[in-house]
Amino acid sequence: MTRRITHAFAFLLLALSQAAAHAQPSQGGFEEAPALSAAELLPADLVRSERHTLAEPVRIEGFRAMFDLKTGHGEFRVPGRELAYLRIAELPAVDALSRIEHSQVFTDSLAKAAKAPLDFLTNAVNAPDATAGNVAAGAGTLLDRLGITIRSTLERVGDGVSDIATARESTVETSDESKPPSFTSDPFGYSKARRSWAKTVGVDPYSSNPVLQRLLDEAATASFAGSFAVDTALGLVVAPVKFAVGFDTDSRDAVWDLSPEDIQARLEKRLAAMGIEGRLVRDLFRNPWLTPTLQTALVAALEKLEGATGRADAVDLATRLPGEARLRGLIETLNLLAGHHQSAEPIRHLRFQNHVAVGHIAEGKLVAAISADYLSWNPAAAELAGRPDLLAAQRTLLISGKASARARQEFEGAGWSLTESALGRVAPTKVSAAGGS
Repeated sequence: MTRRITHAFAFLLLALSQAAAHAQPSQGGFEEAPALSAAELLPADLVRSERHTLAEPVRIEGFRAMFDLKTGHGEFRVPGRELAYLRIAELPAVDALSRIEHSQVFTDSLAKAAKAPLDFLTNAVNAPDATAGNVAAGAGTLLDRLGITIRSTLERVGDGVSDIATARESTVETSDESKPPSFTSDPFGYSKARRSWAKTVGVDPYSSNPVLQRLLDEAATASFAGSFAVDTALGLVVAPVKFAVGFDTDSRDAVWDLSPEDIQARLEKRLAAMGIEGRLVRDLFRNPWLTPTLQTALVAALEKLEGATGRADAVDLATRLPGEARLRGLIETLNLLAGHHQSAEPIRHLRFQNHVAVGHIAEGKLVAAISADYLSWNPAAAELAGRPDLLAAQRTLLISGKASARARQEFEGAGWSLTESALGRVAPTKVSAAGGS
């Protein structure tokens, strides 16, 4: 009994000493907002190419690098290393689609697509039997999609009535980022044509890149209603390696090959297997920023934390987060913790405290993770280092990017073990997006 009290008292003294050490800013104050070269943040082949340049220096806002990407198709403000990688990787596809956009056969197909509704009505009058047969051929798919849509609509109405009765407010915040395209599927095949084009050029069909969105929309229109062949020769297109942190080949193929409704249905089953279902899951799929691509990446990351309780907290946070960069940051932190869970020590319980992902490993031990391109010693870092709710006898902080020498010194002085570029230290684990075994 005496030994237990002694251990508890020792841990209390350690916690109080850590809290006291960071009750005030360190004597040296804070670092100025960093301005780094692009080469300090990205691989050399991504800094400049014949298709793009990155403005120098790169400013760090908070912990996120803000890239100014200049291309032949316009200039883009890109938040974060992962989105910068994707925007640069999309450029060959943008070039290829731009080339075919100016071809005569493409122009003719768009003109044909414009008059397709009139042709349908004419055929319905002159050849009603043939028209009815063509419509009936797709009736099964149409009814399936309508059934899913009706169910979703009824659930939304029911949840809305419940929100009014309980005075619950809308939870998704706003963001000034470029929005992703609408990913509500259609029963007639337009979205499938769009996904086919995305697969042909090797890009995410739900990319928020506004230039790529327009080109995919026009290509889908030309092929869906204008008979323009999806396999038209495009020349060599270098496809992005991945659409999100933790994405594998199966996940990528599912995003290309399955409708949003089919992806949602499969992901719902996988979430249910983790004990996550009901209103929380419905709200997750209503977040307009959480595309089928990010939905798949989120669920895959949660599955890698098998056995950990509290995973519903991550889903709850994802229902409310606005903006692609913040959602990708959430997925990145989950993959950071998953790597530790699989290769170091199993995480027993997961929680989110002020958007910081925290994994409790054992009594007196925890691991925290943040999505940070560059961690400098600023007020936010000082607040994180000294938070009383993150006190533990042994604690580790995983970050996805780099840390300044000053930040490392301060965190280690506060009793943290700091691991930089933590995602690169973990071997990827294959998780099938198709769901099930």
